[in-house]
Amino acid sequence: MRGLTMGVIGLTTPVTPLGGIYRIFGLHLPDFCDVGQDLVDELRGQGIVPVVVLSHLGLEDDRRLAETVAGIDLIVGAHSHDRLPAGEERNGVLIAQAGEYAQALGRVDLTLDPVSGRVLDRSAQVLDVPEDEPPDPAVRHSLEGHSDGTAGGGGCR
Repeated sequence: MRGLTMGVIGLTTPVTPLGGIYRIFGLHLPDFCDVGQDLVDELRGQGIVPVVVLSHLGLEDDRRLAETVAGIDLIVGAHSHDRLPAGEERNGVLIAQAGEYAQALGRVDLTLDPVSGRVLDRSAQVLDVPEDEPPDPAVRHSLEGHSDGTAGGGGCR
């Protein structure tokens, strides 16, 4: 019996509307749904299931992705700072987002068929980080020298 292999795809939004900075350099950004479908097809063609998208597109575009791209099982999203306490189902795809600034953690549970890898059940939840939770020392240390002097501030934990 071979093991299961999960496919993970990352998609992000252009930094500025209509890819402004990219156009200055003559770069064309293809539609994220087209790119997503090509990548999902490639993974599925190799027999890889389930397929998860790590998205920094924002909730509206995550919804568009779920509605448009066939073969995605889960979208873990960000960018728009939305909080979906139990996730959101769109077109058979679970979309999960846990808010902003490390105020909460997201948890997704997938139950997979051990032979096919097909998702049998899924759930998402958002877990609040207590206000009095101290920042993790290793994370704080790694942020030092890589920020504007506010390491650990602004909700970073």
